[in-house]
Amino acid sequence: SSCWSRVLAAADGLIRLLKTTEDPSRPETSMWDHSLVYFPTDFGRERTRPLDRLAFGTGHHLNNGVLLVSPLIKGNRVYGGVDPDTLLTYGFDRETGEPDKGSVMVEEDLFGAVAHALDAPFPGRRDMPALVKG
Repeated sequence: SSCWSRVLAAADGLIRLLKTTEDPSRPETSMWDHSLVYFPTDFGRERTRPLDRLAFGTGHHLNNGVLLVSPLIKGNRVYGGVDPDTLLTYGFDRETGEPDKGSVMVEEDLFGAVAHALDAPFPGRRDMPALVKG
């Protein structure tokens, strides 16, 4: 779609800029070598009609996916998956990266993965060794 074309064109421009900009705090590296681009997706929608209601809206939930692009992560793969029976996403084992249908990843997991990749410590950070390059 034209929306994604614009988003990806902007991301491509940003990544090109980061790759050509030297990191002043780390000689002989570019800013891209220490960066991560996060592409969030829209929230999910609930389509369950309340009992005895003819009209209803849709509720929101955070069952969705994200795209992370960075030289700091182990890329070129999908982590987790989508259950074909429920169409809901499921998570993955933080150590191995193997899909885990019994796991639900929450905001703290995503924040922890980004912080781990960027080496930004904070109390309670949830590390993701399966996702982050060593």
